[in-house]
Amino acid sequence: MKTREWLFHTAEPEAIDRLVKSLGVSPVTAQILIARGITDANEARNFLNPDLSQLNNPFLLRDMDKAAMRVATAIRGGEQIRIHGDYDADGITATTLLVSFLRQFGANVDYHLPHRLEDGYGLHMDAVEKAAADGVSLMITVDCGITAFEEARRCRDLGLDLVITDHHEPHNVMPDAMAVINPKRRDSAYPFHNLAGVGVALKLARAIELTLAGHLTDGTMISEYLDLAAFGTIADVMPLLGENRVIVRNGLEGISSAKRPGMAALLATSGLSGKKISSWNVAFGLAPRINAAGRLASPELGISLFLTDSPDEAYQIAETLNSINQERQAVESEILQQALAKIETEGDMSSQKAIVLAQEGWHPGVIGIVASRLVEIFHRPAILISIDGDEGRGSGRSIPGFDLYQALNDCRETLIGFGGHELAAGLTIRAQDIGVFTRRFLETADSRIPWDLIRPPKLYVDAVASLEEISEGLASEMELLSPFGAGNPAPVVAVKNVKVLEYRQIGADGKHIRMRVGDGDQIRDVIGFGMGDRAQDLYRLGGGTLDIAFCPEINEWNGTRNVRLNAKDFLASQG
Repeated sequence: MKTREWLFHTAEPEAIDRLVKSLGVSPVTAQILIARGITDANEARNFLNPDLSQLNNPFLLRDMDKAAMRVATAIRGGEQIRIHGDYDADGITATTLLVSFLRQFGANVDYHLPHRLEDGYGLHMDAVEKAAADGVSLMITVDCGITAFEEARRCRDLGLDLVITDHHEPHNVMPDAMAVINPKRRDSAYPFHNLAGVGVALKLARAIELTLAGHLTDGTMISEYLDLAAFGTIADVMPLLGENRVIVRNGLEGISSAKRPGMAALLATSGLSGKKISSWNVAFGLAPRINAAGRLASPELGISLFLTDSPDEAYQIAETLNSINQERQAVESEILQQALAKIETEGDMSSQKAIVLAQEGWHPGVIGIVASRLVEIFHRPAILISIDGDEGRGSGRSIPGFDLYQALNDCRETLIGFGGHELAAGLTIRAQDIGVFTRRFLETADSRIPWDLIRPPKLYVDAVASLEEISEGLASEMELLSPFGAGNPAPVVAVKNVKVLEYRQIGADGKHIRMRVGDGDQIRDVIGFGMGDRAQDLYRLGGGTLDIAFCPEINEWNGTRNVRLNAKDFLASQG
């Protein structure tokens, strides 16, 4: 019976009992909390009930005081402010957030979003020159700018004040801007380092609100923008812990209620209207439509969607985004098949600990997604490079434990430029240097990645329970542990020695499997998505029993509601 390696978290009975008594949760939920390193009752309460009061003071961020005061002065003086964003969902939501927020105070503000193919990532000199020519006196970057050293100096020369807000990895020295706000600054005492670009923008908005008010406020204005902050945080695959957890849990409510016409239209065209939106819905249903605009068309579509007050205009834009996303899926599929073919003929996955592929004609806006798919398939870092004439543009994704940004830094002599963070990065390179870069990057990966790190990922089991404990009440408690995503995966629970009462393959070509399992008088339904080929394992099991690792969930179908085991793996019981 083919299966992944299961690793069980263990917890002392006394620790479980303390949380059960202090929080009033089930022993299973207590086990899950402990498995995630949460053993203190107060910490657990904050985790289960992420409240806006848990957000850190924005002025703990280095340079925030200077930035907020400068923006407040610009608002009061009617100065021209320009927000310089980025073309992905994080940058688009961050730009929307600051533009909308500043306009509420009557600010004279506009925005600029670079085009992925024409401009590339980040703040560029032509954008600086145009801002100065347009009479802009204050430029604020969001989700970019931390490596804009020459551009910052040019702003100084032109008398254009520059405030940089970013969350990507900084160098030891900061650009010469009037303020550089980044939670990852090495000279920063800010307690949370993993804010998305839109999270940093939210912090700046809060600081501006406090500065303009001149005293502490309840932050009600900021709560209006949590939907955008949650959207961008999920889309940028930030860990859903700490402040991000607070932002996303509260922001998902705003996405579900969809008071913004653009959000309502996006939900409608995605088939999600009227539903309670989860982080999974955003990551795999909504964000790809916004990102598709920046990949294949113009990011202007995304920000226009979120800024418009017209439901009709919003729906038209959402329909366009839906079509572009379908085109993106087709292009992605084609490049993936070509990449897999190259690996088949050129690669050696038995000896290579990373993947570097280059080809002319690959769409540079899509190669990052394909790199992610290769990481999922081969469990190792992947970089794809699109060659256009004498230059190549690459996008890479990594695995936990291998810092992609640092690896590129070690290969920097072969690159024109690069940027990003531990798990995702981009690069530009001379076509003639791709071979040298590939060899050096593969050598770096070989020296830093143990073979154990790139084997198929282990299955971490948070808790062991009986079938009787798997109830609707437990499934409801699991909701308190959400939102799930990077840094906070959906809990995996295991039941042991259950008997398979019936099973059958379902779905197109028998792709999925459905089971009913029992333990005494307890019977539960099981669904195994994408596990249809394992029906043969159940056939071989005969009259034996199973151990099942699963996520408990509520299944509603045809007016009935019951708890279901969403299987992640199963194996023959060992006794």
